[in-house]
Amino acid sequence: MSTELGAQDGAVPPDATADSPGNADGSPSALPGKIYEQATARLAVIIGEWQQARDALLRG
Repeated sequence: MSTELGAQDGAVPPDATADSPGNADGSPSALPGKIYEQATARLAVIIGEWQQARDALLRG
């Protein structure tokens, strides 16, 4: 189990727009939406890793 964010392949896409000066649609509300999507994706990875660890402990 890894503690790095996005450690699983394809779990969290890299943020290509982090260094770009503007948002994709040019509105300030795009940034909170993107942050929410990234946090949700990271949470899904954490939940998956937690469930795997729990299942391994219960089998052990």
